[in-house]
Amino acid sequence: MDALFGGSFDPVHLGHLVVAETAAEALGGATIRFMPAREQPFKRAAHQATPEQRADMLALAVRDNPRLQVERVEFDLPVPSYTVRTLRALGPRHPLIRRVIEVPAIAVSATDVRERVRAGRSIRYLVPEAVREYIAAHGLYR
Repeated sequence: MDALFGGSFDPVHLGHLVVAETAAEALGGATIRFMPAREQPFKRAAHQATPEQRADMLALAVRDNPRLQVERVEFDLPVPSYTVRTLRALGPRHPLIRRVIEVPAIAVSATDVRERVRAGRSIRYLVPEAVREYIAAHGLYR
């Protein structure tokens, strides 16, 4: 079974990964597919990294975990990204099964990560090392 985890992921942080890992375990080893929004309707023009950069950071963050993958379906859809449109595009590849699971509360936010980068502060241990390197190499969030 696959589970979808949508969001901005601007950038992905360890809280996202802990939630995904917990969900995979709670769902009996399901594959968790991160779906970065191309452009969320309530955050229009608010993303600081491009959709491709956010997906690239996700790919770096999950590359060593076979239960976590990146789904880029929204990149081929019109903006803004609406869940109903995305689910229709996924179609029969992912039958819709609704299940609510409890996940841990993690006190880290993408907003905090971006603010720390902008202020020249460390984001080590807030994001995966490969994501930290990507952010630095691409000059994101400065």
